[in-house]
Amino acid sequence: MKVADIDKFREEMIKDIATPFKQQHWELKDINQIPPSTQLLDSVWDMSCKRQITKGEVYKYKSCLNDNGMDMYAPVVTWFEIRSILTIVLLHKGKYPDSRFFPCIPTS
Repeated sequence: MKVADIDKFREEMIKDIATPFKQQHWELKDINQIPPSTQLLDSVWDMSCKRQITKGEVYKYKSCLNDNGMDMYAPVVTWFEIRSILTIVLLHKGKYPDSRFFPCIPTS
């Protein structure tokens, strides 16, 4: 990695990896202990930083280990949101007012 603040990203990577081990979600195994029929997943580190808009200074570093380069998350929709959308559709007699509507899910 050729980033000026590589040490801060490494600190975040260590935190990101340590959490599943502390919570006992992951278990470290020797590669020779894994049966040959087991499919291993590729993984990619996604690193980003948050900056203050006015100054452009970095105030937070983030890292996330992703399966095969895809961010893993589960979008959550509340009943209030579902009822609101259905109400809008009913008010517009079954036609959704804007066909360009896409839900925006922030990932950082």
